[in-house]
Amino acid sequence: MKIRNTKLLQLTMLTIAGAAFAISCNKGKSSSSEQSSADVTPSKVDDAKLTVSVPVAQITAKVGAKKEQVILIKNEGTKPATNIVLSGLSSPFTIKPAVTPVEPAKEDSPAKSDSASKPQAQAKTEAPIKPAVPAKTEEETTDPSKPVEPTKNACEIKALAPGESCEVTIEFAPEKVGSGKETLTLQYMSEGKALSSASDIAYLAKGKIELEIPTLPQFQAEVRKPVTQTLTIKNNGEEAITGLKIAELTAPLSSKSTCKDSLEVGATCDIEITFNPLEVVSSLVDLKISYNDIDEDGNEKPVTATTQLSYQTTGIANLTIESTADYLIANVNSSATRTYTIKNAGNGKATKLALPVLVSPLKIGATTCKAELDKDQSCTFDVVLTADKDNYETAGYAMAVVYNDGKAQKTAISNINFKSVPANVLNLSQYKVATASIEIGTICKTAEVYGNGSHNIPLVSTFTGTDINGKKVEVKLADVMKSTQVQLVAGGVSIEAPGIKAVKDAYSKCIDGSSIPEGVSAVYLTSKANGQTLDVGAKLSYVEKDGKVSSVSTDNYQAGRIKVDVKDNPFLKIAADSLYSIGIIADDYSSGLVTRDNYRLFRIAPNLKDIPSLSIARVAQIRITNTNQNKSSNWYQISADKFSTDLAWFDQGQRKTFMNNQYRREFYSGKFLNGSLKGSETSVNLSKNKSTNLTLAQITSQDFALASISDSGMPSWVGNYQWHLPFKFEMQGTDSFGNQFTAVMGDNF
Repeated sequence: MKIRNTKLLQLTMLTIAGAAFAISCNKGKSSSSEQSSADVTPSKVDDAKLTVSVPVAQITAKVGAKKEQVILIKNEGTKPATNIVLSGLSSPFTIKPAVTPVEPAKEDSPAKSDSASKPQAQAKTEAPIKPAVPAKTEEETTDPSKPVEPTKNACEIKALAPGESCEVTIEFAPEKVGSGKETLTLQYMSEGKALSSASDIAYLAKGKIELEIPTLPQFQAEVRKPVTQTLTIKNNGEEAITGLKIAELTAPLSSKSTCKDSLEVGATCDIEITFNPLEVVSSLVDLKISYNDIDEDGNEKPVTATTQLSYQTTGIANLTIESTADYLIANVNSSATRTYTIKNAGNGKATKLALPVLVSPLKIGATTCKAELDKDQSCTFDVVLTADKDNYETAGYAMAVVYNDGKAQKTAISNINFKSVPANVLNLSQYKVATASIEIGTICKTAEVYGNGSHNIPLVSTFTGTDINGKKVEVKLADVMKSTQVQLVAGGVSIEAPGIKAVKDAYSKCIDGSSIPEGVSAVYLTSKANGQTLDVGAKLSYVEKDGKVSSVSTDNYQAGRIKVDVKDNPFLKIAADSLYSIGIIADDYSSGLVTRDNYRLFRIAPNLKDIPSLSIARVAQIRITNTNQNKSSNWYQISADKFSTDLAWFDQGQRKTFMNNQYRREFYSGKFLNGSLKGSETSVNLSKNKSTNLTLAQITSQDFALASISDSGMPSWVGNYQWHLPFKFEMQGTDSFGNQFTAVMGDNF
C-alpha cells in the first residue's frame, strides 16, 4: 500500500483461531493492549478519539452455545476518524461482518480553517490506509477505487465524525470451560495521523450442570418403628453447583442433610431420610432439590429436580369374622343365605386372603372379598344353605378364613349352625318369637262351595306374632299361605282337610260367579260333601332363630275359624231338556232327483236366565239318536281345545225298500262345534253330493252347534219323500263350577 506520508505503515495479516482481523502496524510491531504503539501518533484532544463501550462487564455463554454482543464504538475527539481497523480478538470471539457490501469509506476533507493555518505540505492528507485482505501478496497493493468486500464489520466500512458512533456485533462461542479477557485494538486515521486505542473484553465460558439424584427403595416400617435411608447426590457436571437447597419433608417423613449451598465438580453430599409412621399409611411423595443452572445464553436460572419417595407401613393384620350362634335355616328343596363380614382390625394389610372351603349342603355365594384387605376395611361373603332333605341339622360347623398378616399365615375362624325344615314350616329364623296366633277366612262374600269335588273357594290365613322385644314379626302373606295347613274341626278335634289346592284352577271362584283377583295369595278348598257345613280352621308351624320348631292353630279360639256351607249339584233338581235349546239357523237341500240331501246347522244355546253357571261350560261327550229307527250312535268324546269334532254315520237299523213307500231319512255325517273356540271361523263346510258352506254368524262364545247331513232314499213316487229327520241330541259336561249335567234336546224338524 502506498502512503502519502513520511512514515510507511506496513499492514500484515493476523489469523487467530479462525477469525481474521486486519491490524495496522508500524515498523512491524503490533499495538499493545494497554497503550498505543510508540510509532503510532497518540491521539490528542484535537484529534479523533475512538472509545469502546461494552454493555456488560463480562460476556458469558454456555459451552457449545453462541452469544452475540453488540459493542459501541464512538468518536469522542474533535476530528473525524477514518480507515478504522479492529483487531486483537481471537477464538472464541468472532467479529460479525456487515450484512451488505458498502462503498469504501472516504476521509472527510479537513476544515478550511485548518488548511489556511497550516503549511501547504501539511495540508495534504495522507492517503487512507486500507485494511489488510487475506490471500494478497506483499507486492500487491489495494486500489481504493474498488468496492469494499462484504467481510468488513459495521465500523470498518464507514468514517466517524466527532460525536458519531457505530455498532459492532461480536459472537462469543466457547468450546471449553474457561474465563479471561481479550484486547480489542482499534487502528484508525485522523487527518493523516495513524492513531490507535485498546479495550479489554472479559468473558466467561460455563460448562454443563448435572446433578445425579438416585432413586431410593421403598421405605417400609412398622408403626412407631422408624427406618432411615441415605440419599447421596453428586455433581457430575462441569461446573460447581450453586444455590443448592433441599426441600423439607412432612410427616411421616423427615430429613437432615450434609449438603451446603454449593457442590463442587465430582463432589457428593448426603441426605438422610427417616420414615416414622404413627399409623398405617401408604403413599408416594416427591423430594424436591433445587439449584442454579445456566441457560443457553449463560444466564443463571433456578431449577427444581424431584425424586419420588415411596413408603408403606408393614403393620400386622388381624381379621375377624362376624359370628352368630343362630341357625341358618332353609326349607327343604329350597335355599337360605346368610351374609358374613370379614373386618381387618389390625394395623397392617392382610394379603393372600382365602374364603372358607365348605361342604354340602353349604357353599360360598356372592362375595366382595379380594386377595388383600387394608386396615379398617371389611368385605362380605354369603353362605348358602341348600336343603335337600328334612331334619338336616349341624351345630358348630367351623368356617376358616386364611390370610397372611404381614409376617406369617394366620386363620380367622367362625362357627355356623344350620338346619333344614319341611317345606310347610314358616321360616322365622330372624326372630325369637314371644306370641303367635293364626286366623283363617275367605275373600268371597259368602263362604259357600259346591260339593262336586271340583269347585273350590279361596281361603286366606293371617299370622300375627311379636318377638321377645315386643317387635312385630314381619312375614309375607305368600310365605304364610305356603305354610298353612287347613283343618276340619269335628267334635273339637281338628284333622287335616282333604281337597286343598295350592294353585287356583278354572273352578276357583266364589259361588256368586265372581273370579279371584290375580296375585292373591291363598289356598283353595274343595269338598265332596253335600248339604253340610264345614268348620274350617288352620294350623301353622314355624322355626325360630334358635332352630326350635313351634306351631300355632285355631283350635283354641273359634273366632279364628270359618264356617263353609257345601251346596248340592243344582242340576239334580232341574229337567235335562230345560238346560239347552236347539234350533235350525241354516238349511239347504241338494237338487238331485234320485236322492234329496239335507244340509243343516243347529244352534245349541244355554238357558242362562235360569242357570247362569252354563255361561262357561265344558262338553265331555255327545250322542245322536235317529228316532225314525230308535237307533243311537256311541258317545262321541269331545276335546276341550278343539273347535270342531267330526261325526260319522252309524248303523240306524233295517230299512224297507222303496217299493213299499216306507223309505225313511237317516243321519249321514256331521260336525259338533264349540262356540268358545270359534275364533275367526265364519262358516262350516258340509260335503256329500255337493259342497255347502253354512254361516256361523249366530253362534256366540256361550253356544255349541251341530252341523249335519241327512239323506232319503229314492221312493216309488215323489210324494213319499221324507223332508226331515227326527232325532234326539244328548250332551254331558260340567258347568263353570264343575257341576256335572246331562242335556237332552231334539224334535221332528
